[in-house]
Amino acid sequence: EHEQFWEWGFKFLIALRDRKPLPADANAFLDLLSRNFGKSMHCETFMAAAVCIVGYGIFLYVSGSQDLANEHLANITNLLQSDGVTTWYPEHSRPKKSQITGANKGWTQKKIMTEGGATVWAIGLLVGVRGIRQGKERVRGFVMDDVDDYDDSPAIALKKANTLASSVLPTSDTDFFVIGAQNLITEHS
Repeated sequence: EHEQFWEWGFKFLIALRDRKPLPADANAFLDLLSRNFGKSMHCETFMAAAVCIVGYGIFLYVSGSQDLANEHLANITNLLQSDGVTTWYPEHSRPKKSQITGANKGWTQKKIMTEGGATVWAIGLLVGVRGIRQGKERVRGFVMDDVDDYDDSPAIALKKANTLASSVLPTSDTDFFVIGAQNLITEHS
């Protein structure tokens, strides 16, 4: 299953990098996986690959809660600071700095903005988001991982779905990808 995910994903990343039309087969990859199949690890690695390969734009890592989204973002930060990224994509292994003061303005608990110009935001569905953009640049890709929880009632599940549909997905550019990875944990998943 992961081979299919990466074949699909690399087509999109290369097209975005080259600013070409996205592949016509689909712009979304949705998968329900059992526990211990590396779902989050693959999603986090894909997000780091998007930063390095595409090299520009905004990407959102969306989870059911802000704390969980922040945890995923911390893992992406670690991937971006790995030896391989530091060697091959050094501009994405360092935070963006203020041109005036030289202060770090790119690495926070909720956002990674690299010196190379790519940004990853951690978004919790109970918080939502509106109008994320940098200059004219809008969101190029979404990873939705662990969006629901064992304790979610039908009302909470509906609220998260509404937040996703009304405030998260509308932040996108015309060419964007969506990855949805979830364990089936409740009847409302």
